[in-house]
Amino acid sequence: MRFLLILATLTLATVAYAVGPGIVTGDTRVHDPTMCKDRNGKWFVFSTAPGIEIRTSTDRTAWSLIGKVWPNGASWTDTYTGTSNGNIWAPDCTYINGVFWLYYSASSFGSQKSAIFLAKSTTGLPGSWSNEGLITSTTSSNNYNAIDPKCVNHENPSSRTFSLTKTKLAAY
Repeated sequence: MRFLLILATLTLATVAYAVGPGIVTGDTRVHDPTMCKDRNGKWFVFSTAPGIEIRTSTDRTAWSLIGKVWPNGASWTDTYTGTSNGNIWAPDCTYINGVFWLYYSASSFGSQKSAIFLAKSTTGLPGSWSNEGLITSTTSSNNYNAIDPKCVNHENPSSRTFSLTKTKLAAY
């Protein structure tokens, strides 16, 4: 009995020290999200969608969809998505020295005709992004796929070091 009392006390103590933002509310339906916080404490979530959706929160609890990185589409990705303004996948955000760095991929399901691109913004808001261009691409002749970018050099995101699907680490 004493053991159960100690176990119950430890369990309650653990729950009391659990860290979390609370009940998450608002527009939270996302796929492949990435999260950044700007210097003012505002949180941004970018996610897979045509144009890459942007959500913001000041407390990591209440989220609002505020628009898209590319509200007018991203025609430079059409070659890889096979459609006009197709889904742009798996964005990866890094915020350093007042600049959002957003790597993202363009492809179509089951294809290795894929590419990774880079965008930058000083505000993170819809329409404020500059297209920094193609970083790398793959075709069916490659044994890896240029999707799911992840910046692994947060000290210098312009070094373009990131991971690619099938665990290929690349520097560009």
